[in-house]
Amino acid sequence: MPENEEWWEGESATLEGKPHTQEHVQQIYVSQASPNQVQVGISSMVIAALVLSIVSLCCCGPVAIAPLIMGTMKLSEISGQPNHPDKGLAITSIIISAMALIWFLISFGLEFAIFAIDG
Repeated sequence: MPENEEWWEGESATLEGKPHTQEHVQQIYVSQASPNQVQVGISSMVIAALVLSIVSLCCCGPVAIAPLIMGTMKLSEISGQPNHPDKGLAITSIIISAMALIWFLISFGLEFAIFAIDG
């Protein structure tokens, strides 16, 4: 360093004293979510599948084909994501739709058999 620097000399040239600190320090925490941790909600497709499967179980058996397809599509779509909120609803809609279709086919088969016997 050159010796003719006047700004270096004086009170600020010593290292004694209090360091310059900020009195109101605010800590900020920044985190970055991994791509696999995207927030997801319950999809409208699986809700529609569940509602249609319940309707098909109650009154209209052939309607069960649509929620069976919708639930299966949603379940295959989320198969790689563990603990997805749609998984339980998709499985439930598939089970209810299958029950409705089985009930419809049994009742239709019985009606057809009774009609065939009575002639």
